[in-house]
Formats: sequence, structure tokens, C-alpha cells
Amino acid sequence: MKLSWEVVSNSDKLWVKVICSKYGVDPRHLPLSLPEKQGSRVWKAIRSTWSATMRGARWAVCDGARTRFWLDCWATKQGPLINLAEHPIPQELVNATVRDFTNVHGSWNWPVFEHLLPSCILLQIASVMPPDPRLGVDKIFWRFDPRGSFTVRSAYESLGQLDLTDTDTAWHLAWSWKGPQAVRIFLWQVLHAKLKTKDELSRRHIPVSLGCERCGAPLEDIIHVLRDCHCIKRLWLRLVPDRNQLAFFQSSLREWTIANLQNKWQIACPLTWECIFGVTVWRLWYWRNHFNVDGKLADSSTIYLDIMARANEIHRLNQSQISQQLRRKEILIGWLPPPWPLVQTEHRWLL
Repeated sequence: MKLSWEVVSNSDKLWVKVICSKYGVDPRHLPLSLPEKQGSRVWKAIRSTWSATMRGARWAVCDGARTRFWLDCWATKQGPLINLAEHPIPQELVNATVRDFTNVHGSWNWPVFEHLLPSCILLQIASVMPPDPRLGVDKIFWRFDPRGSFTVRSAYESLGQLDLTDTDTAWHLAWSWKGPQAVRIFLWQVLHAKLKTKDELSRRHIPVSLGCERCGAPLEDIIHVLRDCHCIKRLWLRLVPDRNQLAFFQSSLREWTIANLQNKWQIACPLTWECIFGVTVWRLWYWRNHFNVDGKLADSSTIYLDIMARANEIHRLNQSQISQQLRRKEILIGWLPPPWPLVQTEHRWLL
């Protein structure tokens, strides 16, 4: 989006002029969408984020010579006026600028457009001062930032694809898990849904069969590998109490992972449930890969003993005095001159 914003806001830069000329884009009258043309990686990156960038671009009308009345965002937060019109816009007016809709007295020329827009939009236009050449040229700004400046943070938040609060909580749960760093990285991959299961490999256009080779299920995705496979379901039934099993086996992957890392279901066990859960999913992935490489299916008892041995070791280290002591101790050091004696001679004092 930074490249797209550069094209939108800095049309005088040389590289912007070159790329707009190459792909047939007028930098002074930017389209709502870019043409589907084959091109460089830079062009593809700009085209992929162009719509989102144009939604955040907003015009401050000064002389009204550059801002297009119907196609640019300048009067409302709902988008271009062409999308809010109640009647078709005459073709000769579609590309007209804001200045074209004022009269000789410098006021809005209402008869030209008031019959095309709803009254609520007309009230918003009335609250905008008509163009005035003495104000200078029109300026573009980023409407998702209070200062009008484009920032990566405001651009990311404007996409509106993620619940940032929930996401921050999920990442905190993964990286604050008390145990080896390898398990934390694995939990982070689970929350990202990026484990290389057969479903994920197929999504990346790698030719593999989608079925689970251990139990014969038609689809091997992450939740199947870590919970629903018949070969490991007996293990979870052994770890999870009966009263919690219904909710445990019905939630989605993300909800399931977060709930277990928070121990939302208050599962009682000799060790902390967060520790057991993290080690279990980590080792289940290991035993799945072990089967794919060696073709030997481990029974649930072997996996259970492996998990509990590792979980007990991690829990013991977490509770030991070693883990509670500071790993690094700060010591301030300095240099003081030694107490050299003074020796008196006939003419001076010597050290």
C-alpha cells in the first residue's frame, strides 16, 4: 500500500510518471481500479492494493480543479458520490471536476446535481465550502489517520480484516507459553494455520492426496491432525474429563487453541493444562511426521507416555528455583585510581 499511496499522492516523482505512462494511468485523474495488465512485480503490488488505497484517499477541495465531483472521495465518508446517486449520471458529467459544479458567483450550482443525489448527501455537500482559486490547489490526504498522513499502522487497521484485540491476545498466549521456544514457534504456526498438512500443501498447488493416511479420513487439515484423527482421539479422551469433551471436540481450530491456552474450560489435571496442551499438540505433530517418514504408526499409549514425560520435565523446570532466578544479573563496574603516595623533592611534588 505504500507504493500505491506514492502513486496517489506524489504524481510528480519520476518513477511514478514512468510507471503510469507505461501502464496507461493518468496520475492527475486516478481511476477507482487499475486495468488488468501483465507487468512487473511493482505494478502487480500496486494493483493488488489499489482499491484499499483509494478507499483511504480523500480530497481537500481548494480550487476544485483536480478533484472529480463524482469519482473522488471529497464530500462524504461513504465513498464516491457516483455510488450514492439515485439516478444515472449523464456521461458528460462523470469526469467533471468539483469546480465545474459552481456558478459564476462561486456558489454551488445546485440545479445541475441536486436531482441526482439524496437529501442527506446534499446536506453534506452544503457543509463543504465551494472551491476558491485563492486557496491553492486541491490536496489529498489519508482519512484513516488523524493527521492525514499515511502510515503502515493506519493502513493495516483500515483493512478491517482482523480483530486486533483478539489477535494480540492470541499472539501473547503463544509467545508467553512457559516452555521451550520450539513449542512457542509451533503454537504460533497453529494460530496462523500454516502447518504443512496435506490440505495446506494442496492449497499451495503441490500435488498430494488430501486424505489422512493414518485413519482414512477424506481430508487431512490441521484440526484433524491435532484433534479429530481417530488414531489420536483416544489420547484426548484420556486427557480431557468427560464433562469438557463436548465443547472440546466441537470448537474451531483458532477457538480451540486459544481456549486451551487460556484453560477456558477449567480442565483439572496434576500439571497445568496449558503446559500439557502445548506439549501434546507439539508431539502429535511430531508423531504424524514420524509416520509419514517411517510408515510406523505409534499407539496411543506410547504417545501418552512421551507427552507426559516431556510435560513433567517442563513443569519441573518451571517450578524449580533455577527458573525463578534471574537469568541475567546486571553489575555496574567502574575504575578508581589507586592511592599513589606523594613524594616530596627539592622542587616539586611527585606522584
